[in-house]
Amino acid sequence: LFNWEGPMPDVQFRQDPMRLGGMLTGPVGMELFVVCGIAICVESLLYCVTFLPCACLVALASFGRHGALGTPIHPRHTLVLMQGTTILVASALLDLMDIREGVLFIRQLSWAKLYVLFNLFQVFGSVIEAGGKRVMGSLIWAVAEKRHRFPTLIMAILCVFVHSLLMILQVSVLYIAIEGGNSLLTLLLSIKFYELKSGVMKRVDRESLFKICMDDAVQRLEWVVFSAVIWLAKLTDRENQTWETVWSLVQAAAIIWATEMGIDWVKHGSIAMVNEPWVNGEVYRKFRHQLVRSFATAPKLGLGDSKSSLLNQHFDLMRLPYVCTVLRVWWTGFANRQGGRLMLQTLVATWLLLVVLKMSLRTGLRTYAKTVSTAPRRPSVPALEIVRRVATASVRFARANQGPKRGSSSSSGGGSSSGGGGGGGGAANEKAASRRSICSENATARLKFVSCQYTRGEWKVSEKVVPRRTLARDRKTRPGTVGSLKPD
Repeated sequence: LFNWEGPMPDVQFRQDPMRLGGMLTGPVGMELFVVCGIAICVESLLYCVTFLPCACLVALASFGRHGALGTPIHPRHTLVLMQGTTILVASALLDLMDIREGVLFIRQLSWAKLYVLFNLFQVFGSVIEAGGKRVMGSLIWAVAEKRHRFPTLIMAILCVFVHSLLMILQVSVLYIAIEGGNSLLTLLLSIKFYELKSGVMKRVDRESLFKICMDDAVQRLEWVVFSAVIWLAKLTDRENQTWETVWSLVQAAAIIWATEMGIDWVKHGSIAMVNEPWVNGEVYRKFRHQLVRSFATAPKLGLGDSKSSLLNQHFDLMRLPYVCTVLRVWWTGFANRQGGRLMLQTLVATWLLLVVLKMSLRTGLRTYAKTVSTAPRRPSVPALEIVRRVATASVRFARANQGPKRGSSSSSGGGSSSGGGGGGGGAANEKAASRRSICSENATARLKFVSCQYTRGEWKVSEKVVPRRTLARDRKTRPGTVGSLKPD
């Protein structure tokens, strides 16, 4: 009745199920990477409210001293004062804005209109953020070159103010969605649907995956700031300070984080499935170590801002609007409702708490970076396989170049054996021996590189002949990228 001796069904993805481990280890490694990224960003944001005011006071004192002595002022002092001025003026402008009427208008809208309004604010915020990054870069240039500093400062204040205002409006939409009950989950799923659609089943390379992880860390940080602002707004409302309010905040935070984590896990799991086997937990671990090492090797400026270059290079984050948004909500909720002495005590207590939090994050990240730098590298089986393949390809290349040379030298030696065939054979052997070198400089004008790539269960060997001039030029422009074989 049944032919049990027949072959097994031949399907498309017939493979070892252990190769699907990247679908589980990839999202876990991504989550650890996002936690490290959020910690670095929060540590940089805390600088703006802890040590930046102290730096502004020191810069003002140095301005007075240099003005009395007639000596030139360091550009860093000017830059610190401009950053402090931007935060103060933008926060003051936000405090003058009364958004209660806008909140009352938003409260009457349905969840579909809330979705449209939130996306509208998000798009405008992205446009303002892109322009603000260029303005802040121009501000640093203006301070360094001592030209057009005041107009650039005005533009920076306007960009930070508009961006902060749009973020407050987004928080207002989320605040109303939380009060609406089930509309929060519907709103979040509608917002994240486009991100899920654009990231699922996507082929990426190493650099693109690293950029996706950075963007996920920045988006998660944005939701952390939104959650913190909502908590501050709820807890400072004296009419709603009940346990029901606290429980509603806990539920809202759980819904936000569960939605974010679920969307990111599905996205990175699908990326690992499509790009297996190289996308797995090991890749995200290397990304995390690279990020932490960049944090540890940042310029040592004492208590100064040493992470701005790291944020611009990796995270592409603009910090000042986040700081102004949190300051405006905190000032409205706590400081301006209290008396003079109590307000000073609240300011000092909050500042000390933030300093302790910042130094704890900084110490923890540096300690983790030291453990990562001193940890022994684990052997990699694909690396050993690459070495073996490269050695095999080099032997084949040497034999292929040696065969024709022997035939040509023997034929030429037969015609002129008495004229000096031994000298011609020696020159041919010397030239063939010089061509056998793989990934090393020699006296010839060309170098041969052999590379191996593991794709869909097969090793592919590719060979490339590079002129020596190109090698020297690439080593000047991109040191360490040409002629190096790494386990990664």
